[in-house]
Amino acid sequence: MKGVDVELIDKQQCLTSCDDAALAESTSLSVLDSELIQFAEVTPIGDVRFRLTRLLRRRVGTGWARADH
Repeated sequence: MKGVDVELIDKQQCLTSCDDAALAESTSLSVLDSELIQFAEVTPIGDVRFRLTRLLRRRVGTGWARADH
């Protein structure tokens, strides 16, 4: 997976990119279906829509969920 597009429910929230040090601290840990992922790059693509790239997948033992998407 090269990236994923997401839409936030709350229009007051936003997502931001993070560097490698922040990734090492589990910044941006998120749920995608049943899999935990992290993302480093965020590109706004609409009011509440964002494209997440530079993904780290199978976090915290959720590699089993990868086949679902």
